[in-house]
This record gives sequence, structure tokens and C-alpha cells, in this order.
Amino acid sequence: MSWNFRLLDRSHLADGPWVEIIEVFYRTDGSLHGFTEPFINSETREDLVLNLQRIIKDIQDKPVLKLADFGLKKEDDPKFEMPNGTQFIPSKEQT
Repeated sequence: MSWNFRLLDRSHLADGPWVEIIEVFYRTDGSLHGFTEPFINSETREDLVLNLQRIIKDIQDKPVLKLADFGLKKEDDPKFEMPNGTQFIPSKEQT
């Protein structure tokens, strides 16, 4: 499994445009596996700076993802029930 930072459109949570930096996880075939809620942390200051640099590199040229890209609807967004929590949100299996 691999991952990178991406942007996710969560405008449905705001009165206007709203995007968040998330970590996206991919299956071995490259399909979307799921994502985490936004957060930035690290064990050291140097690692945090490296993570911030990686975020910029990862999100710079990629399109903003939508919940639908994970097979989810806005009603599936756990932020409705857990506005301050961080958790992994798996993709729904797409048929």
C-alpha cells in the first residue's frame, strides 16, 4: 500500500468553498483505499519541515479529490458526527 498527501473538497461542510489536506492511501493496483482526517505531526522539528515540503510537492499538480472519488456521499462523511476527530475513512467498494 502507498500513500500521499492530496486535497479533498469538503465544501458541503461550509457555507462556501472548503478544501482540506488529507493523507490518501492506495491499494497495490493504484485504486483509492481511503483517507485520514487532516493533521500534521512528526517526531522532530526536522521531520515536520520535511512533511510540510512533501505536502506542497504532493498537492501542487494533482486535482482536488471529492468524496465521490472514494464512493462516498456527503451523508457518509464522519465529520458530521465527529467534527474534531481524526480517523481513517475507508473507500466504499465500487461495483
